[in-house]
Amino acid sequence: MNQTDRRVRKTKQAIRTSLEHLLQTKTSLEEISVTEICDTADIGRKTFYSHYTDKYALMDDFLDAYLAELRITCTNITDPHDFAQKTSIWVTFFWDHRRFFRLLFADQGPYQFRQKLFDFTYEQFIEKLKLKPTTAVRFICHGIDGLINDLVTSETTPNQEQLVQAITNLLHVNLTAIQD
Repeated sequence: MNQTDRRVRKTKQAIRTSLEHLLQTKTSLEEISVTEICDTADIGRKTFYSHYTDKYALMDDFLDAYLAELRITCTNITDPHDFAQKTSIWVTFFWDHRRFFRLLFADQGPYQFRQKLFDFTYEQFIEKLKLKPTTAVRFICHGIDGLINDLVTSETTPNQEQLVQAITNLLHVNLTAIQD
């Protein structure tokens, strides 16, 4: 049983590594075919389809792993109202992974990345801050989506300290107003 699990893990890792490599050489997910993923991973299409239904399911797996990493990192914050620390973690995380996220923001294909990111952000606000699901919270989450987009698509290196401070101030003012 463990032998099979290890082979499955190795195969999935090879597929993910293949996609990651291809994402560095292409401008969108639409330019990448399952055949290219398989060729780069040195596996057959049948093997690919035994693990994923299509390249979008693979992308979901990839994105879920990134968001799980961010979720775990944010879990270590003891004060959910420490907007500066959480914002700093988010800015650093998305900057460090900007190549991957830049492609997702640029991709206008059928992959629903932005909805997944919005759902993740919304969950963080509702669950961690115990906010009621309101239009104001949705508005803030869409704003965060836009800020992340600007961060990862920027051609210049932002001053992360200033960016964190500006976002922290905006969150503090707007979330305080919502909670009152």
